[in-house]
Amino acid sequence: MPAGVFSSMDAPTEGMTRAVYASPLCSQRIAALSEGSHDIELWVVDLLSYPWQGCQAWMSPDENDRARRFRFGNDERRYRAVRCAVREILGRRLGRDPASLAFQTGPFGKPSIVNGECGTTHAPWHFNLSHSGDAALIGLAPDMEIGVDIEQIRTVDGLWQLAEQNFTPVERQELATESVDRYSYRFLCGWTRKEACLKAVGCGLSIAPNSFQTGLSDANATAVLDTDQGPVTVHVQSVAVGTDAVAAVAWIQRRNELDHPAI
Repeated sequence: MPAGVFSSMDAPTEGMTRAVYASPLCSQRIAALSEGSHDIELWVVDLLSYPWQGCQAWMSPDENDRARRFRFGNDERRYRAVRCAVREILGRRLGRDPASLAFQTGPFGKPSIVNGECGTTHAPWHFNLSHSGDAALIGLAPDMEIGVDIEQIRTVDGLWQLAEQNFTPVERQELATESVDRYSYRFLCGWTRKEACLKAVGCGLSIAPNSFQTGLSDANATAVLDTDQGPVTVHVQSVAVGTDAVAAVAWIQRRNELDHPAI
């Protein structure tokens, strides 16, 4: 996993590791960001080892209510760990008590921070999160819409039907050239890239995944999504998060690339 040094944040809680940093502090550079650009921070959280039991006081009444509604104990544990980790990371970045953070969601469920400005730069901080199994990916960036997705590597049932529904003809051809034993892996790589783009724009599945192209490989790509406000350019990159999961991050680098308010 790529390493980096980020001196303005304390060491992460046990069970959490940084996945990658962007320019200028990273060892794996996100090529679409220029030398003077803000950083994108990505954090991988091990939901099995994250010590959420000692952080439950950070959670809001609504978060606690939702946690108690989970039918299975493992689902409740993962939800609590994710919510506490998000609060820890954002609290450190914003210099605020994790318990004081308030969140809101857009029309399609994209979360954002209420009064999420950094005291030093006054730039609004955006974040996004995804979890699969016992791994979570949390991304944050100042003044840039961001989306992330992580998926455990597994056999995908009905893969070709899903590919027909979600991939472009070029992407389906790309999948067909993969060796049979890697069909599921390559499909999940492509799916995380699609999902990260949709989450960056904040539109959910109101935009058909097969209406824009991200490719299925690990290469950096630029996708154009046709939103109600017009075309939006989204940059996407796959991220190395270990051997048992695949992940991607997408971002809208300039605020004027998304001509409606952040949601």
